[in-house]
Amino acid sequence: MSSAPRKRAVRKAPAERANELAAAARAVALDDGLSAVTLRSVAARAEVAPALVAHYATGMDELIARTFAQVVGAELDEIDDLLASGTALDRLAALLRTLLDGSRADVTLVWVDAFAMGQRNDALAAAVRGQMDRWQSTVEGLIAY
Repeated sequence: MSSAPRKRAVRKAPAERANELAAAARAVALDDGLSAVTLRSVAARAEVAPALVAHYATGMDELIARTFAQVVGAELDEIDDLLASGTALDRLAALLRTLLDGSRADVTLVWVDAFAMGQRNDALAAAVRGQMDRWQSTVEGLIAY
């Protein structure tokens, strides 16, 4: 069975292409989990050849770690914005509401995958530690407020 020929990717500036591939990797992770981030899945999402993804990624472990850090970093940025004002009690209530309302289930799946995959991916394990430290700092700041 043959597949339809892939159309040639439009030439883009390296930074633009790197951003496009990073966005595709984030979308795959949020839709299907971090374990679904592969050369082929990112390429399919970005509508490019897997070789182009490989050209921009220094390795799959690094791509997965960077994708995790971007997904979770964006969530933490949102949380920081959410907790930027109000009384300590208001901020704590807002944090609990947003964590328990189910709207972050996609990011939770990324975390779960990262914990499991980090056992075999040192770059991902380091990224998980960094994001966990950032979460701890956020919660400490809320409590110390």
